[in-house]
Amino acid sequence: MFSEDAGATQLLGKSYGAKFEMAKMPAKRFPGELASRLSSKRKPWMSEHARMYIFEAVAVVWMFRLKQAE
Repeated sequence: MFSEDAGATQLLGKSYGAKFEMAKMPAKRFPGELASRLSSKRKPWMSEHARMYIFEAVAVVWMFRLKQAE
């Protein structure tokens, strides 16, 4: 369906990027619904926060909608 590299290219305009950078995009687009749920940037030794799946799901839907618009 969509790879993480494709998501980074679509949302960030570059083929690389951290999940946190990609999560900030939907949080900025939907601040009332998502901004309060965005966790702080984690350190490399910390595990990923469980709420990151919310932002991944929104990013996939967003990429799907952008693909349809093309």
